[in-house]
Amino acid sequence: MENNRDAVAVWGECKTQLIVGFGGAIDINLLAVKMIMDLYKITNQQDCLWRVRVMSDEYLKIVAEKQKERDAKS
Repeated sequence: MENNRDAVAVWGECKTQLIVGFGGAIDINLLAVKMIMDLYKITNQQDCLWRVRVMSDEYLKIVAEKQKERDAKS
């Protein structure tokens, strides 16, 4: 459970640090994630990174679906 808390805390700090292309957001900035993990002194950074990536991937899927819905309406 503590691992989830760490990952949620890191995600909360980094969720706006996205890499954006012409088609929209494509990934989270891993340098930002690493910096926050270091700042928070996360010991198992590999596990935390994996958990943050899972959250980021799900978030990006939701954003992409909403964009497709908006595009279909216009």
